Amino acid sequence: MTETTLCLTLKAVNVTKRWNATQQHKLWLAGTHTGIIVKDTTIDGSAAAGIFINGASGFTINRVTVLNSMADGIHMTNGSHHGVVRDAVVRGAGDDGVAVVSYLSNPQATHDIQVINPKVYANTWGRGVSVVGGPIGVLRAQVLATVAAPLAGTTGLAQPAGPHPIADAELGGRWRCHHLP
Repeated sequence: MTETTLCLTLKAVNVTKRWNATQQHKLWLAGTHTGIIVKDTTIDGSAAAGIFINGASGFTINRVTVLNSMADGIHMTNGSHHGVVRDAVVRGAGDDGVAVVSYLSNPQATHDIQVINPKVYANTWGRGVSVVGGPIGVLRAQVLATVAAPLAGTTGLAQPAGPHPIADAELGGRWRCHHLP
């Protein structure tokens, strides 16, 4: 496989409302995508998630910066698996900085995701890094989170009731959260 390096910026201006339809995420990787590599990319402004990974597998998100999304900065769900998010920076997300989620309506749990060395700053709501449901995998290295709401910046595991309980998730490295006054 030949890898092409491309520094890319995706920008949206004057986004004032949060949406959630597929076409409103700035970058979307769907279940048919396998082995996609996104690196050295900046996303500035999104009406929904900055990067939305919906059932994709074998993906790598490396050295991306997501700024000013109205929802999560980076959101992985719907059975996404065997993916790596490394050295991501999220600033000004409207919800979680990096979210690994298995919804009750998902036919498969999201699993085997590695989130390595994310940095999350100035969320308007949500957590720095969230893991919700499913046999997620590994979150490791250092998480830096600066958030407006004192309890919203916690990093950890949340378990919903339903068919995708958290199993074998590992939190390693150093986890810090800084709260704004």
